[in-house]
Amino acid sequence: MRVRYFAIAVGVAFAAGCTQPPAVVESIPWTGPAPVLTTEAKSAPFRLYTHCDIRFVRYNGQAWAAEREYPDPTRAPGPDGSTAYDGYISGRMVEVDERTLRFVTDPGFVIGEPAEVVFHPTTAEIPLCA
Repeated sequence: MRVRYFAIAVGVAFAAGCTQPPAVVESIPWTGPAPVLTTEAKSAPFRLYTHCDIRFVRYNGQAWAAEREYPDPTRAPGPDGSTAYDGYISGRMVEVDERTLRFVTDPGFVIGEPAEVVFHPTTAEIPLCA
């Protein structure tokens, strides 16, 4: 019985246009160099899940809501003129304080907005595709 409900939930997610399973709702940290600590804030490479627009992120086990919502940004073409799309944008997550995160996109990765997104903790339930 549980398998059937799971299959229905996954089917609804795919029918709604989401191409990733529910586990993808949490953005995953970039596996690049170690975090850079500054006197101002902690900063680390991060890949932000944007497939269903930029509204929420899960960071260090906490749900965060964007101050301003953004549509999924347009990716800039690479040196060969092609654009790659995997549902994420690359940048840095900066822990400004315990109530503020700032995601800054890597230079030249997106065309237009957002250059940065500010997040604050939330108790809202993050939707399946967020």
